[in-house]
Order: sequence, then C-alpha cells, then structure tokens
Amino acid sequence: MKKVWFTVLFFLSLILFAGCQTEDVVPTEPEGDFSVTVEVLSLEGEKLFDQVIRFFSDTEQNFVEILDDAIDLDYTNSQYGAFITGVAGIYPPENGVTWNYWFSILIDGELSWTGLDTVEVEDGKTITFQISTMLDETDLWVDQVIYSFLETRLASYINQDQMHFTVVLALNKLKSAGYDVPSVSSLAGTSPTLLRDSISNAYKTAVFEVALGLNTDATLSYLETASASNHYEAISQLSALTLLNSTHAKVDQLIAMLISSTPEYMDADYAGMVIAALSHYSEVDGVQAWINTMILEIEEVLTFEGITSWGSANAASTAQAILGLVSLGLTPREVTQTGLEVEFDLIAALQIYETLSGFKYTSSDSNLDLAFSTPQGFAALVVYKIYRDTWGNPKVDLHR
Repeated sequence: MKKVWFTVLFFLSLILFAGCQTEDVVPTEPEGDFSVTVEVLSLEGEKLFDQVIRFFSDTEQNFVEILDDAIDLDYTNSQYGAFITGVAGIYPPENGVTWNYWFSILIDGELSWTGLDTVEVEDGKTITFQISTMLDETDLWVDQVIYSFLETRLASYINQDQMHFTVVLALNKLKSAGYDVPSVSSLAGTSPTLLRDSISNAYKTAVFEVALGLNTDATLSYLETASASNHYEAISQLSALTLLNSTHAKVDQLIAMLISSTPEYMDADYAGMVIAALSHYSEVDGVQAWINTMILEIEEVLTFEGITSWGSANAASTAQAILGLVSLGLTPREVTQTGLEVEFDLIAALQIYETLSGFKYTSSDSNLDLAFSTPQGFAALVVYKIYRDTWGNPKVDLHR
C-alpha cells in the first residue's frame, strides 16, 4: 500500500511542478530600441496584415533581413535588389503563374523607388506592401469574374452527376496553362456518361475523356467514320478530331465542307464557331480566305453592346465571337468595322451582361441564362485571359 501511495504522490508532484513552471513562464517582449510597423494591403486597400517589429538601432541588418527574421519574407536577390513576392505567408494573386499582380513598397505612405534592402534603417517607419497591378478596369473584371465563377458556380457545372462540356474545356485549359484551379477529375470523379450514338454526344465524350485522362480510342474511331449531316455537326466533329489530334482524312473532308458553304441561316454566332474550328488549319488551301470572310461577318454586326444575332445584341453571340477571334490570336478588345475608325471592345461589351459571375442573354433580361450565355461567357473570358497573360499573345483555342 505504501508503494502505491508513493507512486500516486510522485506523479501528483510532477503535475504540480509542471503547473508551477507554466505559471512562472512570462512571454518575452520583442527586444530592441527601434521599431517599425509592417502592413500588407489588398488591391482594394483592405488591411491583410499589421504588426510592429522591434530591433536594435545598432543592427547591421537591412530592412529585408530584419523583416525576414521577424515575419518571414519570400524574396529573391537580383542585381536590382531584393524582389519580394511573399510577406508573412501572403502572396499577390497568381503568384508564380503571371506577373499581373505584385507588391508595391511604400515607406511612410510614399512609394519607394528603390529596393527595401537599400532603404535607410530608421525608427518609427511604416513599411507597406500594397498588392498592385497594371491591369485596367476591364481586365480586372475579367479576372474577378473567372475566379468568382470558379468559387460560386463551377460546382453546378461539373459534379458527380453532370459535366458541362464548355466549362470542362475552359477549366482544363486553365489547369493546363498552370493556373491554380481545381482539376476536372477532383470535381467529377471518373465515371461520366460516355455516349457515342451521335456526333454531338461523341464530341462531348471526347471532351470528358481528354479532361479525365481516359482512353479515347473508341471515340476517335467513331468520329473518324461518322458523317455530319449539317454544318453544326461538322464543326463539332472537326473540333473533337482537333482535340484528339487526329490526322485522318475525315479532317480534310470536314474542312472542305465548312469552307464551301454556310448554313441556311448565317449569323455572326456561326462565324465565331467556324473560325474557332478552322483556326488550326489556316495553312490548308482556302481556309484563311474563308476565315477572313467570317471575320467580316462578325465586323458587320458589331455594336457597343457586343454582337447582334437573332435581332438583338446578346452575350452568347458576343462570347462566341470572342472565342473565334482569340483562336486566331486577335484581340477582342480592339475590333473595328471595315471602313470605319470606331473601335469596339468585345470584352467590355460582354461585361454588360454579367451579374454575380453569370451572364444574361440580353441586357434587358431579368434572369441569367445559365444554359448557354453563362458557360460560353466563362469560356470566352478564360481563352482571352490566357491569350492576354501569355507572352506574345498566341492563338488560344479551347480544343488545342
């Protein structure tokens, strides 16, 4: 019994001793006779981080070293000084993917034109890291809508029950370009419905198979033997074969069909579709001339509210024209009508239809068009963004 009580008392003494030690520990204040305030501001000026850093006045460190010790900076050294990309775990948007956003450094509210490592170390300074950009309001809107769509609407277009082929193409394009976005497989799983009973369904199946990394042999075989009964089927078939990197004779047959005639009802919407489908084959005889003809079709119906089709300017047709122009490496922000000096900005026009990261069909509509205008609008902004953000502004098409 004595041994038992001795053991209990021994462990109780350890607990009490540990408790006493905890009470005796007093957090130490940062040492130093100098201090600076460090803050990080968002693009809109919202304060994301704020901390007072203390250090000794006789330090031989520069501000980069002082702050790095206190709050952790992510930076690289160059001949121009330290280039700071991260502050206390906060990074500008798209860090490591684009240079659209960066930190401007302000000292006591004034923009610093030298690196932080060359700023004189003094007491009482306020060092501000302000997320900055050279993008104009329209391009900022493009990024805001894309990221808001990904956050609030993407899950309704790609999920365990369904996948929207246009949104799948756009998301996969962003992922392939290196943007930090969800993968299609993480949203959809690996068991979509794959149909090959029509060209339209085979096209969608090809989109899903490529996005999910599935075997495409059966779909390719179907598409290389199917016969399109109209221009719209031919566009879907050619786009799918482009996506699957086919060099089959069927590709030449479809090109010949598309550059020899137009649908009974010809409009700018169709012009945008056929331009995108033919954009990878401009070296084929007759294709570039036909593309030029289709561009004229688009130019004829330009308005400051976008592309007119079926009697009114609308988001779906405007988005389709953007998809076509960007597939050629042409900017949709500087489109002019033949013989006129007036310039039209199709991206700014598309902005008219946007509400809560969705798009209405016409500007006067009360409700969003979630079936057509919204996925097409999202895809149009995605290809434009990749075109805009990539050095040299290359051709960007959803299918390759």
